[in-house]
Amino acid sequence: MTSDIYQVMDPLSESEYEALKSSIAEVGILYPIIVDENGVTIDGHHRLRAAKELAIKDVPKSIIAGLTESEKRIEARRINVARRQLTQAQRKKLIKDSLLDAPERSDRQIAVDLGVSPTTVGSVRKEMEKSGQLSKVDGTVGADGITRRKPIVIHSPNERQERMLKNPDVVERMISDGLTSPVYAQRVINLESKAERKSAEIILSQADVRVIQADITGGLPEVADSTIDAIITDAPYAKPFLPLYEHLSKLAGRVLVDGGSLLCMTGQSHLPEVMRLLCSCDKMRYHWTLSYIAPRASPNLQWLRVSPHFKPIIWFVKGKYGGDLVSDIIHIPPDDGFDKVYHTHGQSVAGMRILVEKFSRPGDLVADFFLGAGSVGVASVLAGRRFFGSDINEEHAKTARGRIADVLSSEL
Repeated sequence: MTSDIYQVMDPLSESEYEALKSSIAEVGILYPIIVDENGVTIDGHHRLRAAKELAIKDVPKSIIAGLTESEKRIEARRINVARRQLTQAQRKKLIKDSLLDAPERSDRQIAVDLGVSPTTVGSVRKEMEKSGQLSKVDGTVGADGITRRKPIVIHSPNERQERMLKNPDVVERMISDGLTSPVYAQRVINLESKAERKSAEIILSQADVRVIQADITGGLPEVADSTIDAIITDAPYAKPFLPLYEHLSKLAGRVLVDGGSLLCMTGQSHLPEVMRLLCSCDKMRYHWTLSYIAPRASPNLQWLRVSPHFKPIIWFVKGKYGGDLVSDIIHIPPDDGFDKVYHTHGQSVAGMRILVEKFSRPGDLVADFFLGAGSVGVASVLAGRRFFGSDINEEHAKTARGRIADVLSSEL
């Protein structure tokens, strides 16, 4: 993106421009193009034009971020003064433009920027005030009281840095904390945001939880479109249940919000078919596979000569994922296996809570459509998330309701 909004010098004559272009063709661009965080050219308009006409692709570039519109013009004048041999008339014009941009700045400050004497700036100021071009100010901001902040300068930025500098929060954090890396500034912001979310106090009530008996093959009309923030579920692994994964995929594509995640724990015996069926909805996109590692290994599969130590969690996203950075290894803390009391295939509440907290935020709506005895529901409530659960077995749904109600009562 280019613009003449910061073109502080008069355009070159055709002969001057052709001379510049010939020089660039012979020795290349010696001074980088200066742009702001949005890619708007602050300095180097003629060099950029010549580069385009000469089909030069790798144009050296530096980003200056964190400046106001007035400060960008000041910076453009400062750069031109430092690089060019200016005539007296050109310097006077730059002084006038600087005074019009920020008349409250002291003569000394403007003089330092433009490489002239404060007396010269003072003479131009009086001349402009006398002619009515400039209103007289009661006082100017002295050198010790300058409000202009030091800009952020990134030389030869890569694509990631350019993208991050378009975020005003990143630029503000770099300025306030004196940071030189937009990547690190973004990381600091993300960590603070994550810590703030974790400390958020969410008080849930029975109205924030709904558990029903329902068959997923019926499409669950009880769940409105685009209302679920994350689905965390442990579907049956045996071959007769494989068609359920297609229903799960289509349901997720309907009920998840944009960017919402589907995390489906599964076995490995039929993994290729599970993956194919989970891809059946064109709204859902495969994102990654997580390793869910429990403190105790599963029984050996002697017929396969395999000693399994993890379960895969297939991660699909509706649209584009924009959440936190997460590890693809989920280590489950030791527990007493109490969930097995409620359900033969019950999962650890501690393990489910790790998933809930990684893939949703406090107050979000989490769902489990293969509810079992409600481990995901209990974990969701403990983590301050609203919850919707369903299971084809009414007894399982009843058990889950009771467990979640107990947690809600103890949390109030």
